[in-house]
Amino acid sequence: MRALTPSDDSRFDDEPAWSPDGRTIAFVRTGGASMGDLWLVDADGGDARALMREEEPPFDQRSPTWSPDGALVAYVSHHEIIGNRAGDWQLYTVRADGTGVVRRTSTGYDERNAASIAR
Repeated sequence: MRALTPSDDSRFDDEPAWSPDGRTIAFVRTGGASMGDLWLVDADGGDARALMREEEPPFDQRSPTWSPDGALVAYVSHHEIIGNRAGDWQLYTVRADGTGVVRRTSTGYDERNAASIAR
C-alpha cells in the first residue's frame, strides 16, 4: 500500500471514493484554512487537483460518491441558505471537470447521504 497524496501535518485527506472505471479517487481534504474541499487524484498516483474548493462555494463539502457513468460526483454541503434556514446539509452534484454544480435537494432538514442520488 502507498499513499497517493503527500503526507502533511497541516492537512488531512479522508472519505475516498473510487470512480466507476477505477482510474480516479475523489476525496475530502481538510486542515489549515480548509474546512473541507473536494479533490481528485489519479489512482496510479500523479498530482491531486481541486474539484470543489471551500471558497467556490464557501463552507465544507463532504461524502463524495460517483455516478455510475463517472460523469458526476455527488456530495453534501451546507453552504446555501434555503428559505429562511442556513446551514442545512443538502445534496449536490458537480461534473468531474469541476463545472455544472447543481443542488439536488431543497429540504428544511439535513440531507447527508450523497450516494442516494448518485445512482
